[in-house]
Amino acid sequence: MAIFSARVERAVAVALRAHRDQLREGDGQLPYIVHPITVALILSRYSNDEDVIIAGLLHDTLEDTTLAPEEIAREFGDKVLATVQDVTEPQLPRLSWETKKARYLRHLENAPHGSLLVACADKIANLVSMLGLHGAERGAAWADSHGGSARTLGFYRQVHAIVRSAWGRCPLLDELRHRVEEAERKLLAPAH
Repeated sequence: MAIFSARVERAVAVALRAHRDQLREGDGQLPYIVHPITVALILSRYSNDEDVIIAGLLHDTLEDTTLAPEEIAREFGDKVLATVQDVTEPQLPRLSWETKKARYLRHLENAPHGSLLVACADKIANLVSMLGLHGAERGAAWADSHGGSARTLGFYRQVHAIVRSAWGRCPLLDELRHRVEEAERKLLAPAH
């Protein structure tokens, strides 16, 4: 597997630098870099494509940091940049949450397999965080920062449906579906 190489090591360093002062939303304690590393670890279980793993490490840099697209292309190539751009939501502040998500979903419909893998791994990592915070009774904060549990989980169901339609043999589909179903059971169940 390509999980460790000189290029992957450089990508870890770039991601660490880019996300250095950020904390994970909803938790406020966990360094943000844990998320992209988790995404890359998930990807390494299903792909030995070094570019996909690197894109997983860098997938939020265009959305959440000052790292420029040119830097990604120069350091890691156009394929990595294209994958990162495929999974980056539009950054226009005037757009509503719903509009950003709809554009993201439309873009995924025609995205290459590597981008679909990164999109699924990102959502799985987010679901793992949501469920972990829920178990620690801090899940409401994460869900609220991401638009509410029901809305977020509905969006993740749509990602699953689009990936299934675009690439029915995507190796992450079952895990994504199971994680969404688990989150729905635990987060949307009526309080007793």
